[in-house]
This record gives sequence, C-alpha cells and structure tokens, in this order.
Amino acid sequence: MTRRGFTLIELLVVIAIIAILAAILFPIFAQAKVAAKATADLSNLKQIGTSIQMYLADHDDTYPSAYYYNNDNNSTNGYTQWSGSIEPYVKNLEIFRSPLDPTGGLAPTNFIGNNRGFGVPAGQVTQYALQDNQAPRLSYIANGMIMPRKRRTVDPMSVLSATAIDEVA
Repeated sequence: MTRRGFTLIELLVVIAIIAILAAILFPIFAQAKVAAKATADLSNLKQIGTSIQMYLADHDDTYPSAYYYNNDNNSTNGYTQWSGSIEPYVKNLEIFRSPLDPTGGLAPTNFIGNNRGFGVPAGQVTQYALQDNQAPRLSYIANGMIMPRKRRTVDPMSVLSATAIDEVA
C-alpha cells in the first residue's frame, strides 16, 4: 500500500502562488478601505449639512457662530461652538469625527475627565475644568466667512443669514 501525498516542491509552488495573489490583492483591499472611509466621511458631512439646515429653520435662517464665550466676556465659563449649537439636531456624535482623521478629532478646548467618554488626543490638555458646549471630538471646521468667531456681543463680525449667500461652492 503506497501513500500518496504532496511533495515539498508542490507545497512550495502552492505557497508561492498564494503569496503572489496576496501581494496583488492587499493594495486593492487597502484602496477599498480608504474608499469606504471617504464614503463615510462624505456621509458625515451630509448629515452635518442636514443638521445645519434644521438649525437654520429654527433660528430665523441664521447660521450659528463658529464659537462664542458663554459669559460674553472671556473663556472662563467655556465656549459654545457651532457643533454644540447643532448638536440637538444630531442623532450620533460620531458624525463629527472623520474616519480619515488619524487623531480621531480634536477634543474641546475645555473638557472634563474622559471628555464624555470620547477620550482626548495625546498631548491635548484642558484649559479649564469644565465641558464646552461642542462635539466631544471634532475633525471638521466652520467656514469663517459664514460662521465667524463672534466671541462676545461687541465683536464686529456677525453670522450670516442663509439668504445672504448667493451660491454654494
């Protein structure tokens, strides 16, 4: 009775073929992963845009400020940022984090502890021990021409009405 099996050469040929196929497919998988993240990023921006549209409907067609001081004098009581202004219209705070952002988004200027369970990027420290009114992690910024930093009432810049914008980019 003879036993039939694979020779060492046959096994090495099969392993070499699998290695070649893997070398061909890994870059394709990496590209597909980046494309999926870009699609998720686009979906996040669409949801943020929809939330801003709902904010506009509730606030007399006026965009939120990029941020403002909560006490109208300085930052000792923290900030309210545009992402905090539209937060009531958002179902999932993860939309403020880009899947393509290697840091996972910046934390607010002021946060307490683990930043509402979202953590903090390495090296980022809080200014004051309080929680700003903004998304716990943020990868996106506001257009300063539409949503300027109006930190205090006396600051000269004002937010725009949606009707003041002639066309979108």
